Amino acid sequence: MMPVENAFETLNSTLQEFKNFLDNLVATGEFAALKTALQTLQSFVPQIATMLNRVIALLQDLRSEIDGMDVGAIPNVDDAVTLVENVSSVLEAARAFLPGQANEINEVMNVAHVVSSMPGLTANLKENILSCIDAIIAHFSNLKAT
Repeated sequence: MMPVENAFETLNSTLQEFKNFLDNLVATGEFAALKTALQTLQSFVPQIATMLNRVIALLQDLRSEIDGMDVGAIPNVDDAVTLVENVSSVLEAARAFLPGQANEINEVMNVAHVVSSMPGLTANLKENILSCIDAIIAHFSNLKAT
């Protein structure tokens, strides 16, 4: 079985890159121009406000999910990881025989990926993820402020 990248490491690096992008816009003064552009675009595409609100809401939900995770409180987490890794292997092998159930297989594989990544969620990584989410939410709240 091929090792899969840790879901939390992937989330962290993606959030960090996005946060850095937004921080850079602020540092260079381009954030104000982006905000003006979005406000102007809203007159043509009023769904922009909804988009910004939904991104904020989704990030808040993500924050709550991550904040509530305490890997240390899960007994026998390694056994659970072994089980889901084996389930993933079986489903991957069965995928070609069940093309009509691709969505169901993908849903199970996504859950398995998160569960198999759980031991990698260190306190430091968790804190960094939460910090990035908070910063991105602040940036998006600033973008939607008039």
